[in-house]
Amino acid sequence: LANLLSSQYGFTRPFLLLLLEEPSGKVKKFIEFALSKKGQDILKSDGLISVTEIGKY
Repeated sequence: LANLLSSQYGFTRPFLLLLLEEPSGKVKKFIEFALSKKGQDILKSDGLISVTEIGKY
């Protein structure tokens, strides 16, 4: 994890959500879930770095 966060690990990809307008409906619900504790825990369990972990470093 330390090598990944310091860019020492050679293969990383950010995941970005780009929106042209304020999200609504299912899109808004998906984003809310993805950013929720449960959504972030799922990402972390798959070996990804959650948004909340980035804030720690």
